[in-house]
Amino acid sequence: MKIFAAKIITSKKTKQKPINAQSHKPKMNTATLEKMRKMKLFGMHRTFKTSIESGKTEDYTADEMVSSLIQSEWDDRKNRSIERQLKNAKFRYKASIEDFHFNSDRNVDRNQIMRFGDCSFITIVR
Repeated sequence: MKIFAAKIITSKKTKQKPINAQSHKPKMNTATLEKMRKMKLFGMHRTFKTSIESGKTEDYTADEMVSSLIQSEWDDRKNRSIERQLKNAKFRYKASIEDFHFNSDRNVDRNQIMRFGDCSFITIVR
């Protein structure tokens, strides 16, 4: 059995100073934000930018941050989808339950209309 010994040679030229992570964070964050924007991940972009500006990036673990970014992107896409569907429906008026007029001459029960609005009249039968 032969044993080989190796000598590690280091020279002053090859030694590098430790990288200061704080000095590279703004550049990395800017590049990440730009990539998110180019990839059209607008929900993630908004959430990541907000967390950087508020300084909450250190409060999250990696999986919590990823979860937050994905949830934000999911919500943003759902909201944009709803807005697009409403626009494509080409409704004549933009009406909502809050804009409903409950005048006495219309003979409309306010409580009944509000129940229709929150769908409490629907029961799930199992």
